[in-house]
Parts: sequence; C-alpha cells; structure tokens
Amino acid sequence: MRNRARRRDRGVASVEWLIASVPFLVVFMGTMQYALASLARVSVEYSAFSAARAAVVWLPREEDGTGGDPSTAAALPLVPLSPRVDQGRVTVADYLGHSQIAGELLERAVYARRATVVDIQPQNPAWNGDVTVEVAYLYSCKVPVGKQIVCKRFGDLPGGYQGRFSGSFPGWYLLMRARHTLTNQGRPGGGA
Repeated sequence: MRNRARRRDRGVASVEWLIASVPFLVVFMGTMQYALASLARVSVEYSAFSAARAAVVWLPREEDGTGGDPSTAAALPLVPLSPRVDQGRVTVADYLGHSQIAGELLERAVYARRATVVDIQPQNPAWNGDVTVEVAYLYSCKVPVGKQIVCKRFGDLPGGYQGRFSGSFPGWYLLMRARHTLTNQGRPGGGA
C-alpha cells in the first residue's frame, strides 16, 4: 500500500514539474531574447551617433570620393551584432584560425551593411545647421522560442522599410531605429 502511494506521489510530482517547467522555460527564453535585444539597442544608438558624426564632418563633400560615408559609419558599430551572411555553423576551431576570423568579420560586415538603412535630413545642410540622422537596423533574433515571442518575420515589419534593405532576410528580426542630431561642421557655403 505504501509503495503504491509513493509511486503515485512521484507521478504527480513529475506531472507538476512538467506543467510548471514549460511556462518557466518560455518566459526565460523570452526574457533572454529581450535582454539581448536591449543590449543591441545600445549599439544602434551609437551607430546613429557615428553616422551623424560622419554626416556633419563630411557633408557637403568637397569633391566626389572624399570624406566618409555615413552608411559605413553606421554599419561599423553593428558588425558584432550581425550574423554571418550564409548563416552557416561555426565551430570553436573556426574561430581559432587567423584566416577564419578575417572571413567571419567580413561576412558579418556584409550583413551589417545590408541590414542598415541611414536617412539624413536635410540633404544639403546649412553651415552650423542641424543635421539629423536616423538609422534603422534589422537585428537578427536567435534565441529558440524567445524569438517567436519578441521578434517578427521580415514580411511582418513595417512596409516602409521592407524595400530599403538589400537582399533577402529569412528568419526572425527586430527593427531597431535610433536618431541623433548634430550641428553641421562642413565647408561653409557648400550646401547652404
């Protein structure tokens, strides 16, 4: 009689554990994805500052091909957040070789450039006029279960941005936007 009662108690405890662990894991994975996205948000804010700094220093350009590119300045801080373009599996051994690291960074830089959109207003700023730069970045969500809770498919993102990113983006994403305004320090009279 006691053994039967113990087995029944163990069975009930197992079922209770299953019932309690599933919601816990879902909430935990959602919280992890949200935390990673919050850290990425800081990088997108810095990306907007970098693009604004490039815009106010180099706009209007003295000549074609001189100065910097605000789009490149925006994409560079986002390389650590970016996945590889081919989304292939990378082992620890891949990271240890010098040539592997260079290739990995290049693939991530390609994604960062493709997944970053920069808007500069006004296009031809006056001397000491304000230049506002808005950066939009497709943050790739990777946490299992958490990505379905926090993120959206590329096709579900706001329509105004879908056509502005270059290439296809299968998977789950968060559209992160940041805006920064600085005073134009470009050549006086060049674009006023």
